[in-house]
Order: sequence, then structure tokens, then C-alpha cells
Amino acid sequence: MAPQLRDALQRAAVDAGCSMNAYAVQVLAAATGDPACFRATIDASHESPRPRQMWRHKLARQDFMRAMSEQVGWKAMGELVQKYDAEDPGYFLAWKQRREEEPEVG
Repeated sequence: MAPQLRDALQRAAVDAGCSMNAYAVQVLAAATGDPACFRATIDASHESPRPRQMWRHKLARQDFMRAMSEQVGWKAMGELVQKYDAEDPGYFLAWKQRREEEPEVG
């Protein structure tokens, strides 16, 4: 693959908020005429981050997982993450914003 093409695909994937492989699958699916068959359906009742916010969402989710694993252990953290993934995917961003607004102790 030409470096220019790789760089352009990586930039487009970052803008879309997904990996380069996932982006390439979406591009190929769109070329076949049915991109919906390669995308997960999202329940409209849950607030889901827009594609450009997906990277921030993933980082917030990772930070949440790291903090919760230290506070409540791996098993409880996994249960919390599954709960929020299903019930309120926007929770991770809100959690991270609240943490950033709190004054640091120490």
C-alpha cells in the first residue's frame, strides 16, 4: 500500500472514530451497496457518541475501566462496564468530565 493512501485511510478512520480495519470494512460495504449489513444497529433510546467523538468515548471508557479495577476489582468493574455499555453508553464521557472538573486531592 502506498504511504499516501495508508496515511489518508488512517486520517479518515480517526475522523470516523474507528480503526483503519473497521473503516476499510465500512468503505467496502458501502461500495457493495449495503453498508448497513456491516454496522451494528444502535437502539435509539440510548445516547450514543457521534463518530467523531468515538475516540474520546473509547479513552473515557478505558480510563473508567482502569480506575474501577483499582477501586472495586476486575469482576465488579466488568459488570459495571457491561451495565453502562447496555444502559447508558454516554456515561463514560460524563464520568471522565466530572473527574476532570474535580479538584485533585493530595
